[in-house]
Amino acid sequence: MKHAPPAPHAVGHHGDDRWLLLWAALIGALAAVAFHEGMALTGHLATQHPGSLVSAAEALSPVPAKAHVSRRTPRNE
Repeated sequence: MKHAPPAPHAVGHHGDDRWLLLWAALIGALAAVAFHEGMALTGHLATQHPGSLVSAAEALSPVPAKAHVSRRTPRNE
């Protein structure tokens, strides 16, 4: 019994893999950007403060950022 010839798209198998890899890379990059923007939007909605969560936390801090409290005691100096 003779086998049927391979389908035209099956010949040159690696060409299809390259397109698949390209699509996977593009979809992965878009997913990473969407995740980053989603996290930024979630942080903005949760804190009602534009910018990063670190700047929002510093704005809520009871101690001003420049007033650093040293942990040194006179004996340690």
